[in-house]
Amino acid sequence: MIACHKDSNFQKAKQFTPERWIDPATENFTVNVDSASIVVPFGVGRRSCPGKRFVEMEVVLLLAKVSMGYILIFDQKVSQSNPLTLPDGPGLRCEFR
Repeated sequence: MIACHKDSNFQKAKQFTPERWIDPATENFTVNVDSASIVVPFGVGRRSCPGKRFVEMEVVLLLAKVSMGYILIFDQKVSQSNPLTLPDGPGLRCEFR
């Protein structure tokens, strides 16, 4: 975490600037190629964290439990051809109630 606060690794490292993770060309979330090896929260390779999959499953379960308390309403019709994947194209707008 200390590496994220060094000005040698990021411009204005001590300021909260989430825009640093957005690629200006595509406006998508991305990791800057120069800093990709700096932010590796679970490690890589043989020394990677054995609890990574456990944490990922816990995040999915947390999101599922939180979302069970809401009703999800889409602004447009959602295709039921394959309910496990979203269609390509612009994102779906939805509302939680």
